[in-house]
Amino acid sequence: RVDALIGNFLDARRELRAAEATGQLPPEVRQQVRFFSNALTALKRVGGGLEVSLAPSTNINRATSSDTLGTVIGDFTLSDDARAQSGVGLSVQGQSYARLPLGRKTDLLLSASGSADLYRQSEFDDLIAAFQAGPQWLSGKDRMSLSAASSWRWYGLDPYTFDYGLTGDWQHPIGGRTQLKLDVSAFREDNRRDDLEDGER
Repeated sequence: RVDALIGNFLDARRELRAAEATGQLPPEVRQQVRFFSNALTALKRVGGGLEVSLAPSTNINRATSSDTLGTVIGDFTLSDDARAQSGVGLSVQGQSYARLPLGRKTDLLLSASGSADLYRQSEFDDLIAAFQAGPQWLSGKDRMSLSAASSWRWYGLDPYTFDYGLTGDWQHPIGGRTQLKLDVSAFREDNRRDDLEDGER
């Protein structure tokens, strides 16, 4: 608690994890540790993460493995570039967020995330960027949020889809190690390559 009051949130979280790891805390102390852990998570103003990995795939071009295409007038032989291709690429995923205080129990939550599967042949690159913004409330032990969200996807470096809509969630602790979380979202998808695939999710 002292670390948190002077702004040393990383040290406070480290101490709480160390206390929980002993497994020998009295029930009332365990409850206080959980309370402060949840409070620190809710108070963390800026955060994010980055993940980078190799991305091997046996079908980077989303094609068939067959060498022919059957039709009513006979089989057509497919060229090599129309068949599934293997490749090893780079997969990158990242997310960042910021909480701006709007009141004693209300924050404005802003988040940005992105992912990319990158290959030597750029026509197979798959990129996604997403943004969310909206209020987050604390009410007793419950946490609620509602955000406007949008995302863009490019495939082969060309625009593929654009989504926009609303998303919300509600979290409620129901035990020492259990919580109930409800997520709801509604989106409109605009497929930039095929208008027949536009729709709601």
